[in-house]
Amino acid sequence: MVNNKSWLFVLFLFIMLISMFFTLSSLGQAHLETLFENGVIRVPTDYPNITYALINCADGDTILVEPGIYYESLIQVNKTVRIVGVDRENTVIDGGGTTAFIFKINVGNVIIENFTVQNTNLFYLDVAAIRVYNVTNVTIRDVIFTNVYVGVQLIRSNLTNLMFSQFLNIKYCGVNIKTVSCNSSLVGNTFENMTAVVISDADSQFTKIYHNNFVNATLPSPPAVVFFDNGYPSGGNYWSDHVAQDMYNGPYQNITGGDGILDVGYPSSDYPWDSYPLANPFLKIDITVELEDFDVFVSTNATLISHEFSVSAKTLTLTLESVEGGNCSCRVVIPKSLLSCDSLNEWVVLLDGEVLSYLPYEDGEFTYLYFVCAQSMPESVIQIMGNQVVPEFSVLAFLLIFLVCCLVVLGIKIKYR
Repeated sequence: MVNNKSWLFVLFLFIMLISMFFTLSSLGQAHLETLFENGVIRVPTDYPNITYALINCADGDTILVEPGIYYESLIQVNKTVRIVGVDRENTVIDGGGTTAFIFKINVGNVIIENFTVQNTNLFYLDVAAIRVYNVTNVTIRDVIFTNVYVGVQLIRSNLTNLMFSQFLNIKYCGVNIKTVSCNSSLVGNTFENMTAVVISDADSQFTKIYHNNFVNATLPSPPAVVFFDNGYPSGGNYWSDHVAQDMYNGPYQNITGGDGILDVGYPSSDYPWDSYPLANPFLKIDITVELEDFDVFVSTNATLISHEFSVSAKTLTLTLESVEGGNCSCRVVIPKSLLSCDSLNEWVVLLDGEVLSYLPYEDGEFTYLYFVCAQSMPESVIQIMGNQVVPEFSVLAFLLIFLVCCLVVLGIKIKYR
């Protein structure tokens, strides 16, 4: 006969299972909050706007801003915080035509990400959406800048990281680097129909500019040392005005077969800024597995319609719109921490279920796969299969198996009591 203690233990395990399930589910729904180690202040739930949140926060806090339009300017960031929008397109900071700045960052180790920042005065000199002033190690990521005089201005600031942002309808320039601002990195940004980057003095040295899209965008010859590519096979930038062929691959572009990198440097082979210009525009795909974020990069002449990642199938799936003429070229950069193979020839690439040949390269962090295909349908499905995926085993699956094992052990114990 089963005693009450056994049934109480079964009930306890059942409640534990349900609790863990809902806990993990809530973690997934509040993924942004799991990234933050310290306190989270919510706008407008806790405070009506970012300015008030900054007054009341502490160093190390995160200010999480819900979707909406916030009419703010002259926001002074004087604490080491992370300011994050929940939805980049719909969390809008509107400067209302300010003649100074929308954000001014006065301390180091600040992160601003996932916003649309718009509307400064377009006729006053030295007006910036985000001004980084006399600090070190600031990150600006996944921000849309539109209808502003200058997007980001660096003054006496070092080690600034500007990543995966878009610059649209800019009056003067997207990024202005001046007054001895050194060792900045501009990676994965898109500049359209503007002067992209202005480096104002020879003492603002060693800026790294790679994996950006310069679409009908000019870039004045910099007076300082600038690095326009990240070496091979990582590559440089996409320049819409650069006309060249992709017939070769390798660090010296002397091996027959294209690799998604043009064979002639930009702006010319004689005086190349960018030794490895990308053949097609660069874009980032966000993939989240087990509450961890991974960035996959794609450079293609086709339009990416959707993507999907399956941990169980160890497969990345891309759906591409067919290009005119049906000849698609695609370069996919996959972090080894997400998906990998023991050797480069073990990858499998399929187009609508048919095996494609590919050119593989790798470095310590990424695998680079380049392939071309003839598209016969309005949409094409590309599947990229590895043989190692991280994490291999779901936390939720582990907990479920653990609890099931406990129940089995308990059942055996009850049966032979």
